[in-house]
Amino acid sequence: MREKFYRFMQGRYGVDQLYRFVFFLALVLMIINIFLKNPMLNLVVYALLILDIFRMLSKNHSARYAENQKYLQMGQTAEQYLEYAFDFLEGTGLTGQEMVIFITELNSNARSVAFLQECESERYFRYNKELLFSEKREKILEKLN
Repeated sequence: MREKFYRFMQGRYGVDQLYRFVFFLALVLMIINIFLKNPMLNLVVYALLILDIFRMLSKNHSARYAENQKYLQMGQTAEQYLEYAFDFLEGTGLTGQEMVIFITELNSNARSVAFLQECESERYFRYNKELLFSEKREKILEKLN
């Protein structure tokens, strides 16, 4: 059975970063739809999964590669904009409450969290760790005891 699958997949495009993103997005939307029970959202999930299967089984490598490169380029542009946002906040001295609001907003959206895990922004993780109030509270309580 395994050999038949390998033979079937020979020459197919397979899995890439865009496939993983679309699959993760479909999974998140599917989980959200468990609570919303929206038939239109259900159709979107099915469309994303069909798109993913189509891309994975496609034999048109050049078209799928171009799609993936465009996706990666958009990710790099988004990373650059994130760095610009941190530059702006640091350059204007807005590293207090404004930074708390910015990091909280980034953490409140499932797509942005997935993007941040993928791009591994050093400044995001540093500020996120610095602004974790629960850890600061624990450190203060340790010092008091």
